[in-house]
Formats: sequence, structure tokens, C-alpha cells
Amino acid sequence: MSVVQKARKIRWNKSQLIESDTYIKVFVKSLSRDFSASERQEVYYISKLYVDGTVEIANGHFTTAEFYFNKADTYLNRISDGTIKKKLLENIRDRSKSLYCYRRKDYKQAIDLINHALKTNKELEAEGFQFMIFDRASQYHNLAKIYFSQNLIEEGLAVLKGVLTFLITLQSNEYIDSAKNLVETLDEEEFSMRSSLICLLFYETMGNFQKQKSYELFVEQSYPFFKNISDASECFHSHTKADAYIKEWITIVGSFYDEDFKKFTKESMQYIRSNYLFYGNIPNDLLYQYLNYLGYSLS
Repeated sequence: MSVVQKARKIRWNKSQLIESDTYIKVFVKSLSRDFSASERQEVYYISKLYVDGTVEIANGHFTTAEFYFNKADTYLNRISDGTIKKKLLENIRDRSKSLYCYRRKDYKQAIDLINHALKTNKELEAEGFQFMIFDRASQYHNLAKIYFSQNLIEEGLAVLKGVLTFLITLQSNEYIDSAKNLVETLDEEEFSMRSSLICLLFYETMGNFQKQKSYELFVEQSYPFFKNISDASECFHSHTKADAYIKEWITIVGSFYDEDFKKFTKESMQYIRSNYLFYGNIPNDLLYQYLNYLGYSLS
């Protein structure tokens, strides 16, 4: 059984992006552009009902979650089809209900909801909500988790590799496409959202590989994924401070897979001692585990 197969209890990507300060700031700014104050309040209220439902799911309270969802659906059904307001709320509905189906092991329905959300995201992007392209990346993250839950490991990793390649290069591929030159059109907040998603998808996946205690099996299982991301990083448009840290981390870890362990050890310790305490210190913790594979004591 591979490491990824063992990584069952991975959090659904319902909050890391949607409830982040940056996402809320961009979301509210977009609503202010298109909606009146009363319409914004309506969107906030219905959105909160769906989010409250996901909180109940996380606590195992499915009946209570259904209550919130049904109440939100009642209000949502009163909004005219095809409007931007309805599409925004349908996106939140689909994300919330896909979690419900995932936890209930109704994977087909969960995938259907994710696919509908992906379609809605593209429509919203065309309406000027550029930041929704990162919501697409988040939806694909959830799709990968469904594949892992079904032991479709290669399929899940293929999705993550494709999405991460897009996020790193900002070039269209089979998973995420854009008619815009995103390097030129993204603003500072959107670049921040991009950096957060790269960290989430990349470091979570590498951490799951590190559940494998055997050095040989860890390298065998993790190298193809890492190599794909390392190749993509050759075209990494580094914009934020976090981007620079990620790119440096990838370069350092590359020397581990090249079996240049002296270089890897020296640069890893320099990186860690530089106190790059971004992303909850997780990148440093992963480097420590790499050092562990080489027999270094961290005490």
C-alpha cells in the first residue's frame, strides 16, 4: 500500500481558501463592484448557511448540516437562474454539498458537484471574477482527495501535478486554462492566493509521502511527483516572498534526489536556520524529515 493510500484523513479544501483573509477581501471587493448593499447582505447570509452546514459535517452532525443546506437552498431557489449572484452562491453550495457527499462516501455525486462548480467557476471568470481561477484549483484539490479515497492514486496525483504545474507556471494546461496573461493581470491579493494554494497542495502532498518510513520506498514513491514539480519550477514566475521560499526549497530538495547529500544537508540547515517561518513552519519540518532519512538526529 502506498503512502498516499494511507493518508485518509485529509481535510477537505473548504476553508483554507474560502475563509482566508485574502479571499474574503477579494470576494467582498468583487461583490461591491457588482451588487447593491442589500444584495451583498443576501449573498453573505445564504453563504453563511452553507458554511455553517460544512462546520456541522466536520463535527459529524449530518442532520443539522442538512437543515442548514435546505434552508440555504430555499433562499437560493428564489434567485433568478443564470445571474451572477446565483452562480456565486451555486459555487459555494456545490463546494459545501460535495463535502457532505464525500463524507457519506457518495463519491459519484461529490464528483458531479465538483464538476458543476468547475463549470460555474469558468463562467464567473468570464464575468470578470478573475480570482475564481484559484477556486478552480481548490476544487481540483478536493477531486484528488476523492480519487485517493477510492484508491485511485495515480489519478489523484495526476490532478495535483496538473494543477500545481498551472499554479507555478501560470500557463494553461488540460486542467486549468485562461485566455489572459495572468502574469500581467493578477493583482497582489491574487498572487497571494496563488502562493497559498501552491503551499497547500505541494507541501501537503510531500508530507503524505513522508509517512513512508523506508528511505527506498519514500524515494520511489515521491520522486516522480517531485520531479514534475521541479521541472515546472524552471518556469516559476516568482512574485511573492513565499514564492521565493518555495522555489529555494524545491532547489534544495532536488539535491536530495540527486543524491548529493553533502550539498543537501548544508543547504537544508542554512535554510532552516534562516528562520523561514512561512506556512506554519511546515517546509522546515519536511526538511527535517528528509534529514531523518539520511540518519541525522534532530535532538
